[in-house]
Amino acid sequence: MFEIKRYYGGAYQIVRGTHRLHSDGSVYETTEFFPTEEAAQAVLDKFYPKPKHVWEHGDVFIPAKNPNSPMIYMHYVIEREDQVFSLNSVIGGPAIGTVDEYINGAKFLFNIREKL
Repeated sequence: MFEIKRYYGGAYQIVRGTHRLHSDGSVYETTEFFPTEEAAQAVLDKFYPKPKHVWEHGDVFIPAKNPNSPMIYMHYVIEREDQVFSLNSVIGGPAIGTVDEYINGAKFLFNIREKL
């Protein structure tokens, strides 16, 4: 996986091992320097976009709507519907509103299966 690294002198490069991503999408062992991290990120996003997260039963996340209350995404097979629940001990219980209101722009943290 490519990552952006700062180079001596304030320039940035896009690196994967000994390989470097260039602004035309080609990969060489020579470096193309980018003046800002944003410019390097734009090239990286263009040629290697991050896949959109596919929500699964048990995903824990921080909603953009309320960043102080972690939540969990649940899929109920019998009812064939998705719900999100607050993990905040004060509020608790199912969220009011649609699932999309909470997962759009949310920051995925982990799936609970990974922690059990």
